[in-house]
Amino acid sequence: MGEKQPLARFIKVTKWMVSHIIIPVSTVMVLGLAVGYFIPHSIASKLEFTVIIGLFWMLYPMMIDLHMGELKEVVKRPKKIGLSLLINFIISPLIIGALVWSLMGNYPDLGAGMILVGVSPCSAMNTAASAFVGANVELTLGIIAISYLLTIIAAPGWATVLIHRSVPVPFLFMVRQIALVILIPMFLGWITRVALQKKMGEEKYLQIVPSFEGFSFLGVLFMIFFLFVINGKGIISHWEFLVNIVVVSILFFAIMMVIGIYLPRAMKLNYRDTASITITSVAKNESIAMALAFMLFGAKSAIGVAIGGVLIQVPFMVFYIQTISKKLKKKWGEDEDKMNAQASPDTAIEK
Repeated sequence: MGEKQPLARFIKVTKWMVSHIIIPVSTVMVLGLAVGYFIPHSIASKLEFTVIIGLFWMLYPMMIDLHMGELKEVVKRPKKIGLSLLINFIISPLIIGALVWSLMGNYPDLGAGMILVGVSPCSAMNTAASAFVGANVELTLGIIAISYLLTIIAAPGWATVLIHRSVPVPFLFMVRQIALVILIPMFLGWITRVALQKKMGEEKYLQIVPSFEGFSFLGVLFMIFFLFVINGKGIISHWEFLVNIVVVSILFFAIMMVIGIYLPRAMKLNYRDTASITITSVAKNESIAMALAFMLFGAKSAIGVAIGGVLIQVPFMVFYIQTISKKLKKKWGEDEDKMNAQASPDTAIEK
């Protein structure tokens, strides 16, 4: 019992932090700016190793309970998952690319980071959001699984098309770095999950799963703090670029939410499937986007992801979960019995 209490308290505290994410993220940003502004540049420039620590800290825990076995959903639901991939890997990059070209042309490094937000995979935390709004959790898991793998090719491909002229980075170098960021933590996470399940048993393992999100979130805060320390003087001296990041982010997530809601509905998908596609279209994996921005384009590029991918994305998701999803469910009149009736047999929808 004594061992469970500290873990339970940790889960409770970190869940509160995640659900009120703007408070801790804003706090570490301000603290990072203050420290970065007052410490000598010669010291700040030597702190990039801390961001590497933060990368592993935030990516590894979230990969432990990532189930790639859900790729079987691709075969079972090709139409729905295909639509989600169209939105995430074709429409999303084109939209963020157009916004960055139009509004962030004078800030190529920051723009590169924002483009990576648009081509990053879905967040593994979307599963909880899907369950909360009554979405199709199995479909969400399938979309998450395949999006991780496709990002390895899609991200460098779109980066070459959308970023290469302003921030040239070799294609093969990007593929290698992206593979490192995704595949190594994924492999280590799989090994950890297997070892924990073998040692603890499935029941006890499931009890500690909620702590992984908390550990990962602390890694996000650690990384954001040092990103702002390293870039503190530059951000305060040229604060106007923050406005561009906020405007681009708001427009991007608003457009993605509208597309994520109404394109699946236009294809006559029910509420549950539409909600899954909406969530996986809007909630990008800001941790991976931040890691890629830093590895490919440097600390300054990751600043754009920290602001746009964390501070702006989260309020959109909260608004969808707490308000929009409820109104859509009521408007479309699909209670659980009706949804099951419309979705049965599932293969009929896929044809």
